[in-house]
Formats: sequence, structure tokens, C-alpha cells
Amino acid sequence: MLEALWPRARSIEESSLYTTVSRLRRVLGREAVVKESAGYGLGAAVEVDAVAFSRALAARPPRLDEALKLWRGDLLADLPLAEWCFLARDTYRERFVEAATRHGEQCLAQKQLDGARAAFERALEADPFAEPAVQGLMRTLVVAGDGGRALRLFQRFTQGLERELGLAPSEETVRLAQHLAG
Repeated sequence: MLEALWPRARSIEESSLYTTVSRLRRVLGREAVVKESAGYGLGAAVEVDAVAFSRALAARPPRLDEALKLWRGDLLADLPLAEWCFLARDTYRERFVEAATRHGEQCLAQKQLDGARAAFERALEADPFAEPAVQGLMRTLVVAGDGGRALRLFQRFTQGLERELGLAPSEETVRLAQHLAG
């Protein structure tokens, strides 16, 4: 754990929590790290993008534009082997994919095809097997007059799903592709 949190520390003393808190306070300001009953926490003035992302999605109605602007990729992506954050990373990714897909559907309903395409493509960058995003992008491409690209997307998705996960697309996705082909 020491190496994961303080990879360049030369000694235990150099890696201590107190030293780290002191350094954080020097860089971010004394109010950035506060003492709490269970240890240390971030001060109220510190804005963490993951917290702001969750807040934007929890708003009624959700502030999808704001949430999508905050997404910069997987949570703690620079720690790919940190098992302690796998669940949180997956949860944030799923929430992003759902938000991007929902935003894409809203754009498509308003005939904002560039916005719809961008939202669905971002969702698929985060999760290439997000079937609702594939369906949305297929519909967007058809409305934009590019049914051929929509069918190629379906073929790539189907092949990847089979190759990587041993699965077939849902009946809904197959029906959509058949409708486009027919």
C-alpha cells in the first residue's frame, strides 16, 4: 500500500500521512485538508470532479451537459491496478455512459444530430459494449442519411461482442439492424 500511495518515498517517515497532509496544505491551502473525527477529509472549498459529476446527475432535472463536461475518463485511471477503487471506477463509468446515452437521446429527439452523435460516441469510448448507445448511434446515423455506416456499426458491435464476451446483441438491436437493412 505504501508503494501505491507514495511510489517515490525513500523512507517510512517521508511517506507518512502527516507529511502528506502537510504537503497538501502547503500546496492547496490550510483549509483544503481538514481534521475530522475519523481522520482527514477535504475541506468544503475543495471541489472534486467526481463529486461535482455526481451532484450534476443528482440534480432535478439532471444537469447532463455539466456532468459530461466533467468526465475526463476513468476514475483514478493513473492507478490501473488499484483494486480498492475498481468498484467506484466501474460505477462512475456506468453513470457516465448512462448520462451520455441519455443526452444523446435528448439531442436526437431535438434533431441535434451532431450533439447526439458526439454523446453516443463518447459513451461508446467509455464502454464499447453499451448497447443502448449503439442503438442510439445507429438511429442517429440513419436520420443523418448514413444507413450504411449504421449497419457497419452494428456488424462491428456484433463481432466485438461475440469475440470479447461470447455474447450476441439483444433482440431489440437485431430488429433495429434488420429494419435498417430491409
